[in-house]
Amino acid sequence: MKLRQRMLLVFAATIAIGMCVLYLVSRHLLLSSFRQLENEQMRQDVGYAIAALDAEYRGLGKTTNDYAFWDRAYTFMAAPSKNDISGEFQNSEMEGLAINLVALLDVDGNVVFAKAYDAQKHQETRVPLAFLRELVSRQQMRPAAVADVPRDGFVAFPDGTYLVSVRPILSSERTGNSRGE
Repeated sequence: MKLRQRMLLVFAATIAIGMCVLYLVSRHLLLSSFRQLENEQMRQDVGYAIAALDAEYRGLGKTTNDYAFWDRAYTFMAAPSKNDISGEFQNSEMEGLAINLVALLDVDGNVVFAKAYDAQKHQETRVPLAFLRELVSRQQMRPAAVADVPRDGFVAFPDGTYLVSVRPILSSERTGNSRGE
């Protein structure tokens, strides 16, 4: 083999090895940078999701307070057969408040009034009575427990997780005996 061919071969091998080293180093640096960027983006997205859930959580609690400590609801629960509260829960109001289900239960845990709304279809829907029974059957959601400590939180069911807020029904001064939840 001539000197010129050897030099060309050494030069080509040097360039090939250099390119391989450069490729591996740049690949490692770029991948680690992209991993770091993805992790930061994921942390930020999780932070946004937590903030949104927290806002939903607090908003539902405030709305539940407004209705639970409301003289109209307190009066209705004293004599449900003589009063009608359905006009207070219009579809547009439930959609505006982002509420899918409203239920008023007496002190024994029986459903006195319930209305369900499907925000995706923008219409009233069937009240999930099995869901309500399952929810109220949990010890921490029973009327006696809620009368002492209002409940807000996420409740896991086989078909998904739900945000639930439960309060005792009292007068607007938050006095008197609870008439349900």
